[in-house]
Amino acid sequence: MAYADPLVPSVRLGETTLRADEAPETRRWDLVIVHTPHPGAPTSWLSGQNAVLDTTYRLDPALRCAHL
Repeated sequence: MAYADPLVPSVRLGETTLRADEAPETRRWDLVIVHTPHPGAPTSWLSGQNAVLDTTYRLDPALRCAHL
């Protein structure tokens, strides 16, 4: 499990600190959940992923993402 957000480099959860993945496009994910797409952030890498859940309905339909 990981997250990627250039505006939030780390998140503290109790005693655990999660650090943002700076290059999510270099990995193959079982599921990518798109929550907050930032303007100008690349999205083309999503088309090569196993499953993408677009909770925003703002991604290009050509990416063929599932919507919530």
